[in-house]
Formats: sequence, C-alpha cells, structure tokens
Amino acid sequence: MDHIAETDRRRKRLWITGAAAYVLFLAGFIGALLVARHRVLQPERRSAAQAHWEAWREEAAKEVRESQGSRRQVPVSPEPPAVVLLRDYFGWCVAIVAVMGSALFASFWFFLHGSLTQARRTHRRPS
Repeated sequence: MDHIAETDRRRKRLWITGAAAYVLFLAGFIGALLVARHRVLQPERRSAAQAHWEAWREEAAKEVRESQGSRRQVPVSPEPPAVVLLRDYFGWCVAIVAVMGSALFASFWFFLHGSLTQARRTHRRPS
C-alpha cells in the first residue's frame, strides 16, 4: 500500500509541475506579445515606422511603374502592417498564441511525461 501512495504522490507532483509550467509558458508568450504591442504603439517608434513604411510604399510604387515583367501591387494600407495587426487584431493574436502555444506545450508535455513515467516503469523491481 505504501508503494501505491508514493506513486500517487509522484503523479500528483508531476501534474502540478506540469500545470505550473503551462501557466508560465503561456504567460511568457502572452507577455512577449504585450511587450511587442506596447513597443509598436509607442508614438515615437510609430512615427519612425510610419516614415519607413511610406518610403517603402513609394519604392514599391516606383518598381511597379518601371517593371516590365510581372506586376507587383503597391500595399493599400496607409499604416505599417505591425501597427494594424497589434492594434486592430490583438485579441486574435492572443487567441492564436494561446491555442498554438497550448498545442506546442501539450505535445512537449506528452513526450516528457511519457519519458519520465516510462523510466520508472522499466526500472521497477519485481515484488
């Protein structure tokens, strides 16, 4: 009976560790997304990014006018894509990061948990 109690304690400890690791894993990804959003939407960085975007659009328009081969389209958006993405679609970004991060963590945890529990099973002595 003592062996069963020890196994249950190990299993519980492993799942608590996994849950804590999952929370930290997702918090890291979402925190990085929040930092990226904050940096992209800062007024001084935004004006520099806007100037760079407008210069790039002008260069793309120039290439379209001078091009003889396949035609390239000039981007329609007056704002840089990162600004639009992290301002207007931030909720979607968080949802996608949560879903994809969860899938990544679940697959990693599946293999890690299997290797940790399998190692105990193969080294168990017969009673």
